[in-house]
Amino acid sequence: MEQGERRQAGKNAVQHRHVWMGSRLIAESYGNTELEFFYDESGQPYALLVRDTYANIENWYYYVTNLQGDVVMLLNASGSTVADDILDLFP
Repeated sequence: MEQGERRQAGKNAVQHRHVWMGSRLIAESYGNTELEFFYDESGQPYALLVRDTYANIENWYYYVTNLQGDVVMLLNASGSTVADDILDLFP
């Protein structure tokens, strides 16, 4: 894939737009939702920004990884767990 390549895919009549930087997904949008993915200097995911463009709301989430780099938990901006037992979604 080229730097900043954009792809679109439809699912149940909802268009999903993906933006890639190399092999990393850096953004996705569908409907009124925008997702922005952040990675550290070693390429490990560390944060996710979710925007509701209709309601003008932003929510930050932070990934917790194990030593192998697998995402094992997702925390909200307050530090509360919103998901755990997560499989590695970042090959």
